[in-house]
Amino acid sequence: MFGMFKKDIYQGNYSGEVRNDLAHGFGKIEFKDGSSYEGGFLFDEYHGEGKFIFSDEGFIEGKWAHGLFYEGIRIFVNGDKYEGEFLTIKDGGRQFQVFMHGKGKLYRYEEGKWFSGYWKDDDLEESVDDWDVGDI
Repeated sequence: MFGMFKKDIYQGNYSGEVRNDLAHGFGKIEFKDGSSYEGGFLFDEYHGEGKFIFSDEGFIEGKWAHGLFYEGIRIFVNGDKYEGEFLTIKDGGRQFQVFMHGKGKLYRYEEGKWFSGYWKDDDLEESVDDWDVGDI
């Protein structure tokens, strides 16, 4: 089967393109906790360009591969913004955690400063600016 449809999946509602009863192409899932994903799918996994809005209203937007977010931006609820590479760890099913991991830069809203460098699990490991990594 190929076409557009709506169905209840993953504790939420999906509307969009399908192939063989799987989300495939462009679509949107709205979860019961208030979070949502809109973008590309490849056989029921987030894939290509997409935006995930967390239930706390922060979001990530960018590139996905086989359900893993790996490059783009993250906007935090406090106004901070990270642009760069990410590491995604799946907790099982549709649950996942996203970490700043790899080359990127973080804008700290409260301080009005950018921190650029190489990140590992949300920590600045190596600064390309004059910042001491302990300051982040």
